[in-house]
Amino acid sequence: MGTRNITLAIDEDLLEQAKRVALEEKTSVNAIVRDLLVQKVANSTTAHRRREAARLLVDLSKNSKTVMPKGWKFDREALYGERLSRHQHSDLRGNDPK
Repeated sequence: MGTRNITLAIDEDLLEQAKRVALEEKTSVNAIVRDLLVQKVANSTTAHRRREAARLLVDLSKNSKTVMPKGWKFDREALYGERLSRHQHSDLRGNDPK
């Protein structure tokens, strides 16, 4: 992939500040702009992937054939109970079994 030159219109004061930052960071204004564009595109792509994942999760939920037993109720304590009991004996929690 090659590179292309572009022209930017930028406020003079902002450009002077950018030059000072580039000098302090031993880089160029061009490199700063390029890095910011790379970050912006990456963040945009990540946000798009998150939205798509959320949409897929909602679709899966709507189309699920799973039926919860009558009277079933979400119980956080039961859900995490087994996980917590596995870690009670961990010396990472200060409960060294020795």
